Amino acid sequence: MPISLVAGLALMSAVAIDDGHAAQMELSGQRPMVEVRFGDHDPVWMIFDTGASGSLILPQFATMLDLPDLGEAAIQSGAGGDLIPVRRTELSGHVGGYEFTGTQAVVADIPLPPSDRPIAGILSPRAFADGRLLSLNFATGAISLADEDAAIPEGSPSPFEGDQRPLPSVHATFNGVQRLCHIDTGAPGTLTLPWQDREAFAFETAPVQSGMATLANGQRPIYRAQLSGDVQIAFLTLQDPEVHLLEGIRGCNIGMGLLNQFVVTLDFENRQVWVAPADG
Repeated sequence: MPISLVAGLALMSAVAIDDGHAAQMELSGQRPMVEVRFGDHDPVWMIFDTGASGSLILPQFATMLDLPDLGEAAIQSGAGGDLIPVRRTELSGHVGGYEFTGTQAVVADIPLPPSDRPIAGILSPRAFADGRLLSLNFATGAISLADEDAAIPEGSPSPFEGDQRPLPSVHATFNGVQRLCHIDTGAPGTLTLPWQDREAFAFETAPVQSGMATLANGQRPIYRAQLSGDVQIAFLTLQDPEVHLLEGIRGCNIGMGLLNQFVVTLDFENRQVWVAPADG
């Protein structure tokens, strides 16, 4: 779910680690969620979205959690969307044994995906951007933080993509043509491609509209198609895969339909990411 913060919001935070407690993602739904504790309040559930450049809280939860009002801001969904006025706030809380403080966020009443439990908003992994490496195992749901010097994964990293709103990305090859694809846990599908780039791909079956996707600034048509040829994403080879195409995204997205086979390690300070097979 590509939610972008603009208007000069800083995304800095500090993280403390209690090694006696693990942090865990809930993976039973289409998107990973985490249980977050804010002070003495009852825990709330938030979508854990690598495709979000910052965190977001719904207004009713901001009130319930006594979050501070830090003034005006704006958000934008996808590329080229209208700016939406929102309020700024600051988050300090716990996910399992990991504490984050000083994480700036926005308060906005935007549509979130349906769920069998109340969702308070979106927590960006950037809440843990304190110079450590953040590893996410999408087969087991395990979240871990480690010092960079002790935990550099094997293999070559991929860069984050984008200048103003860099997102964790991985190299993918479409019939020999390499592209950077965003790692987007807010997307439930497999591969989502930009509708405006459709002429660059070879299709086995042409795109047909399959529904409407809900973004922060409204709904956009989403199309389904089957690519012709192989797609290579790190250790995965996909033959003639089914994909979706969506208006308003600035690059291809890898969603949870594929990420459930991955361990993803994020280095926010140096803007690089490693991927490896998940053992399950």
